[in-house]
Amino acid sequence: MTTPPDDRTPDRLIRMFSKSHIALGIVLALVIHVVLIGLGSVNYLRDTYIDPEGAAERKKALAAATAKPTPTATPAPAPTTAATPTPTPTAGAKTEEQLLKERSEAPIVKAITETAKPEEIPKLPNNDGMSLEDTNPTR
Repeated sequence: MTTPPDDRTPDRLIRMFSKSHIALGIVLALVIHVVLIGLGSVNYLRDTYIDPEGAAERKKALAAATAKPTPTATPAPAPTTAATPTPTPTAGAKTEEQLLKERSEAPIVKAITETAKPEEIPKLPNNDGMSLEDTNPTR
């Protein structure tokens, strides 16, 4: 009796990998990662190695733009006796109070602002979950 040829030889097992493009996929993934990391590092590379003086100037400009102005002492305005006119809405325009009233009836506003009923508030913590002791058992 003759034995059938063994289908589990190393050459037969590796054959499917030699026909696939796994090496090409790995190289492509590495190239994509290098490109994305490089694009994310452009500002750092420019500020650190290419133009450090320009980076210092950009930092100063950003600090000056975001700095809060110092309050200067201004004299208080003289009180006026005339009543300030209230702006009159144009035809079709709604006042702010009307808009707030309309929006307060929206379902999302009601869901966010409604308070829980006393029977919905638990008296004691719920023991359905995992406690700290369950996470670190002693031996």
